[in-house]
Amino acid sequence: MDSLLIATPIQLDLREQQELEMTQTSKRLAHIDHHESRLYHMVSGTGTEHETLHPYDPHHIRSHLTEHASQSHYQGQRAPEDPQYYAAIAKSLQNADEIILMGEGHGHSNAAMQLTKYLGKHAPETLDRVIAVESLSKHHSTEKQLLARARAIFRLHHTPPATPAPKLTREAIDPERWIDFCATFSNGNHGRRVSMLLSGGRISPSELMHDQPFFSLAYDTPGKGDHLDISVGADEVDYMHVFNHPAKIFQWKLPDGEVAILEAIDSQGVVCNLNFTG
Repeated sequence: MDSLLIATPIQLDLREQQELEMTQTSKRLAHIDHHESRLYHMVSGTGTEHETLHPYDPHHIRSHLTEHASQSHYQGQRAPEDPQYYAAIAKSLQNADEIILMGEGHGHSNAAMQLTKYLGKHAPETLDRVIAVESLSKHHSTEKQLLARARAIFRLHHTPPATPAPKLTREAIDPERWIDFCATFSNGNHGRRVSMLLSGGRISPSELMHDQPFFSLAYDTPGKGDHLDISVGADEVDYMHVFNHPAKIFQWKLPDGEVAILEAIDSQGVVCNLNFTG
């Protein structure tokens, strides 16, 4: 028997998880006015940005709408609502997992709003699956505009909320302790992934290294040069940056005590940040 490998959410990055969720749901876009409805079954290609959009009219709503009463028969007033019209739309949406309704105008003149009232009374389980109801102007109702807006809404609906950044604690390191601190820091963080960014002073922000294994940090006193030596490499030093004349050193710690950032500032205001990601 062939084995089945199931990818759990933790194995997927944000984009992959978003695409997986979107392909596992049945999505409908309904653009509705009092004369016709344009219904779309929106299908997303797995793992790609490409989407194939099929006009969705399984219950022949378009032909039904040609029989809808003309507004001119009511002396300029909007024609009375046709319950069969909304019933036909509701039937076409009943199996959708996620629904977007779009209409033109406001209040009673907006057929999408009238449909929500109908669904609330006759098909509340379908109304529960409506994720957005939007009012549009006639100038923003081309098919291209409708589908672009719907894609954005569906994608936003599948975007998980941002995880709040953990609170960091900033600790200043006494210059009298710099030599011992660097030795202890090197032993405790050797092998962690690190990126280094220079900014401030008169220099433009620049990343000097990205996602490299941290090797060591050393400090030479003013009598020996007055600089920090920042080294990266796995089993040996592959690259070393010399940060001259440090004036202050700080370490930023996560709530669990792990160092997230080492910050050094020189006498000219240039800042060197070591950002640890692993």
